[in-house]
Amino acid sequence: MNRKFLLLLLLLFLVIGGIGHLLHLANAKFLLSVLWIGNAAIALITLISYFVAAAKIQARPMAFVGGVTGASLLKMVVIIGLVLVYVVGLKQYYHKSTLFVLLGVYLLYTGMEAIFLSRLAKRKV
Repeated sequence: MNRKFLLLLLLLFLVIGGIGHLLHLANAKFLLSVLWIGNAAIALITLISYFVAAAKIQARPMAFVGGVTGASLLKMVVIIGLVLVYVVGLKQYYHKSTLFVLLGVYLLYTGMEAIFLSRLAKRKV
């Protein structure tokens, strides 16, 4: 299960990176560096939170809700911090559409993680 998750995470990372590159080519206001850093940060946070939640599920399958909630909270706090750094650090280059794209990226990674964790919990019960 971990192998499938890692492969899908890598594939999703590359596809989203390609879409980010296309967005930058279509509109130069989409900063390519911000899109890649945001994508990489969300992918890394998803990887960490998946393994934290999976360890909780392995220990006690009934802890699925707590594991997923904790993982989502971890991601949300880190993402809010990164958004604040982006908005404060790049005031003159701030682009709202970039944040909305990264919100969509966050939702894709979170959905993928929830699907894999629910399958893992189902197997353990």
